[in-house]
Amino acid sequence: MPPTEGLPIRRIVGEMAGLLESGRARAWGSGMWSADQHTVLDVCAELGVPPPCAAQMATSLVDHRGPDHPEMRTAFERGRIGLVASYVLAGGTFAGKYTRGESGCAALDDSPRLAAGKKLATFVVEASSPSLSSNVFKDGVAPGSDWVWSLSSSR
Repeated sequence: MPPTEGLPIRRIVGEMAGLLESGRARAWGSGMWSADQHTVLDVCAELGVPPPCAAQMATSLVDHRGPDHPEMRTAFERGRIGLVASYVLAGGTFAGKYTRGESGCAALDDSPRLAAGKKLATFVVEASSPSLSSNVFKDGVAPGSDWVWSLSSSR
């Protein structure tokens, strides 16, 4: 959750410093902050407070604008901040239930972000079907999907 509007970053850093110094916390991170809110790194450096170690952001295979924002990339590199991905199933569209006609909050949502998730899920379901004709595959991999398979097999 982003910080409350109007709450100064300096105050957040001060309160986190107190939690760290008291031993109530060993580390801290940000949740759904914007790139400009990661000026927190400057405040941490100024006050001598350990910076956030993680940033939670909405991201998926079809929508990674937040982490790819140039200022966020700089923050990740500068602060050695790890990404905690939320929204990884693109609003549930990667679960495949919408390709089966099931209902859910994204069923009637045609926003570009969810439409891209539904399209990718449909492609993955079709590509993994044993009844799919062999002319779609080249060397056992559907065109353009090799990155999907490499992600799932690298676990």
